[in-house]
Amino acid sequence: MIRAEIQQLVDRGVIRQSMSPWAAQCLCVEEDGKLRLCIDWRELNILLVSDGGGVGDMQTIFDGLKDKKYCIQLDLASGFHQMEIAEKTVPRRPFEMRMVCFGTSLARVLA
Repeated sequence: MIRAEIQQLVDRGVIRQSMSPWAAQCLCVEEDGKLRLCIDWRELNILLVSDGGGVGDMQTIFDGLKDKKYCIQLDLASGFHQMEIAEKTVPRRPFEMRMVCFGTSLARVLA
């Protein structure tokens, strides 16, 4: 299962082969009766420095929408894989992840 999932990610351009000295453990987690490939980013997350920014609280977000005429909601498949990672951060990741991955503590600033 892991090999097939990794090959699918390579085929989709989400990851590419790497000679990077960085590594993270892959594991499978059962969710809704299906196996899901996950990467344990805890060791990398310890090394990342947060900029302190964030999305903000929900009230502030809703206040910003109150006078708007349109609002859209999207649910993207493999959501984190929709954001390309800045090229300068790619070599620090195993397989040279080209798209943001779930579990990376600074996913919002890597793009």
